[in-house]
Amino acid sequence: MDPVTLYSPDGRSTTVRSAVERTNLLASGYSTTAPNAVAVETPAGDGPAEFNPAEHNVPDVLAFVEAHPELADAVVNAEKAGKNRTSITGSHDA
Repeated sequence: MDPVTLYSPDGRSTTVRSAVERTNLLASGYSTTAPNAVAVETPAGDGPAEFNPAEHNVPDVLAFVEAHPELADAVVNAEKAGKNRTSITGSHDA
């Protein structure tokens, strides 16, 4: 099995390398979805992907918001719930 990153209900991440460990953590409330991630439709239409502003630097987050203005509120709200960088949250009123 390839390593899989799971997220606890309080936002901590852990990487598991066995199906048993993955199953046990999922049963105890862990998720495969990163907290504060924004669902984004991929250009190829392959379904939703995720954009977590906490995993990107400020210029990348601002560029993403500029490229996807329809997701600006969701990105800003995710940022407020995460790192809460004023250079991002102050650039857009959510």
